[in-house]
Amino acid sequence: MRERRMVREIAPDPGGHRYLIKALAEAGNELAEELCAFPYRAVDMRDDDGWSARLIAAHVLAYEEMVVEYVRQILTRRNPELPVIDTEAVLDDPEACREDVEHMVWRFERLRHRLRYTLWELEERDWDRTGRHPYRGPLSIAQLVRELHLHDLENLWRARRLRERVTMRRGGPPRAEGRR
Repeated sequence: MRERRMVREIAPDPGGHRYLIKALAEAGNELAEELCAFPYRAVDMRDDDGWSARLIAAHVLAYEEMVVEYVRQILTRRNPELPVIDTEAVLDDPEACREDVEHMVWRFERLRHRLRYTLWELEERDWDRTGRHPYRGPLSIAQLVRELHLHDLENLWRARRLRERVTMRRGGPPRAEGRR
């Protein structure tokens, strides 16, 4: 007689939406710390793809603003049409981006804090509410939050790699300087 084994399926979202909210907090905090750890004179040094700490901070802030706006529209309107927002516009004219990195990070953190509180207040069914994007079609709050978390991780990796390069160019090993 064959022994039957129980196979447990791993949920695509372990821990549910609370896990996502906690992941947003952790990744957002690490990203903010990494961006603030750049030496002031190195914030405009670019990598081979054209990114600098200042441009990463501007891009992360623009993406956060976009997600916050999408979530707001989804929660306050019936069948909202979500606008197309180019969060990489900073790469088109990098010289126009002059805002202080720490100020952009501060704004990012405030938006993230607000977003997390909004997400904590959602009922389970609210996570499935959608808005319609002209190119991407229907986007749910759950999908936007998952993508935001992945975006954080991608930019955290980009910032760490850039800071290591910048620090090596300046003649020293990479170190975590933390916030000033």
